Amino acid sequence: MLLFFYIIIILVLNLVPIGGNLNTTTVGPLRADYLLHTILFLPWMPLVCRRIERTPGGWRLKGKRLTPGGCLLWMTLGIGLALGVEAMQHLVAERTFNVMDGVFNGVGVVLGGVGALGSMKFEIRKKSSNSKDIKASTKFEIRNSKQGSKFK
Repeated sequence: MLLFFYIIIILVLNLVPIGGNLNTTTVGPLRADYLLHTILFLPWMPLVCRRIERTPGGWRLKGKRLTPGGCLLWMTLGIGLALGVEAMQHLVAERTFNVMDGVFNGVGVVLGGVGALGSMKFEIRKKSSNSKDIKASTKFEIRNSKQGSKFK
């Protein structure tokens, strides 16, 4: 549901004419407009990778993470959305299509994907290190219980 509202927000912000002078405002060497396009698409991958899982019956909302291959598929779809939304601006009278806006939309999706995949690898490493600790502590407890029974 959150992903649905996020897509609605993307469509509204990109297609409804909004007054302002972001095209002339710069932040360092970049226009503020480009930075806002990147920030707008950053949440795409973290939202998708955390909420959708592929099951034998198809894709389902489960609250678990996707495999890295599944995340790459959704990253491709996110880039398609980013470029498609920018192309749709060509159809709106008060909006204009800008290739660089589309590029920075895609940059936001990719950066969000890198963050999502990085956090996924961190969680996998954390889980595997915890499982090693659990196995080691279990072996230690079994060994100690065997030794304890010998001394009784």
